[in-house]
Amino acid sequence: MKDILKALQKAGKNSSVVINNGDGTYTLGINLGKMKGEGITTYHDLRPTDDYAEFGDTYQEIDRTPEVNKQVSKIFKKI
Repeated sequence: MKDILKALQKAGKNSSVVINNGDGTYTLGINLGKMKGEGITTYHDLRPTDDYAEFGDTYQEIDRTPEVNKQVSKIFKKI
């Protein structure tokens, strides 16, 4: 497990791995990168060829008030 985490961290944000568990099931690991603060992962990182991504990235924080940030932080703490 630690090796998988290290590999995903080294590969950087928006990297993933699919592991065949050998019993007909699979495990999926995804490094989404940072979810808040400087260098956060944006929609454009996930869908770079989507024209909407550039528009969305430009305006994604426009309506973020301190109260909204507080609610978002509560949600992330539960994850």
